[in-house]
Amino acid sequence: MRVIGLVVLTLRFFLAPFVADAQPAGKVPRIGVVAPAGLHDPDVEGFRQGLRELGYVEGQNLLVEYRAAEGKPERFPDLFGEILRLKVDVIVTGSLSAAVAVKKATSATPVVLAASGDPVGAGVVASLARPGANITGLSLAPEETFAEKWVELLKEIVPRLSRVMVLAGASSQGSEIELKAIRNAGRALSVKVHSLKWHSPSQLEGLFAVMIAEHADALIVTDDPLGFTHRARIVDLANRHHLPACTA
Repeated sequence: MRVIGLVVLTLRFFLAPFVADAQPAGKVPRIGVVAPAGLHDPDVEGFRQGLRELGYVEGQNLLVEYRAAEGKPERFPDLFGEILRLKVDVIVTGSLSAAVAVKKATSATPVVLAASGDPVGAGVVASLARPGANITGLSLAPEETFAEKWVELLKEIVPRLSRVMVLAGASSQGSEIELKAIRNAGRALSVKVHSLKWHSPSQLEGLFAVMIAEHADALIVTDDPLGFTHRARIVDLANRHHLPACTA
């Protein structure tokens, strides 16, 4: 929730001119929100709550257009195109795949990113200190030390940990970056890391069957829209198969 609060505060910077010049018949600012997962996720509600706390009331002094990718990164180009056609004043979105897509979609409309992975490594911004162009926001890039902590935590749970499976969204660029960091951490801790790419929840039963057949000791789920959208089912399957799991 702290991340969402920072996003809303960043967004306030873009809304400030509207508030300062507000007139009874003046223009009401319009935000376009493209959620990587669904519209009922805690992050979206946290965003709405943050707006309310800053005095923004949807439908009165603020208009918000919501769209959701439902864990399907391939939908981002169409969703951003739709949002831009509505002439929004600023776009709010999250995930690395969304950041890459919105950069391709517009170089003019301001964009605020929430927990976008590594936007520098993906070429979305020039640097975290000076992003440049029309994009700013927050990054939760998975550093090697962070990935190492995931593996270390699993080793505490499973002292004889030797084989970890990583469930990674096939269409997510952020997953590739996290997977590389996890593999490096695994080598440093003498743990074998194997990845399983997926693009649909219909694959989950079969993927868990593969994990069990290959004698996986634990599971790591990368931080991508697909994994976030179907996290409840993943947790249920991990519990059913008695497989210790760690999510990004």
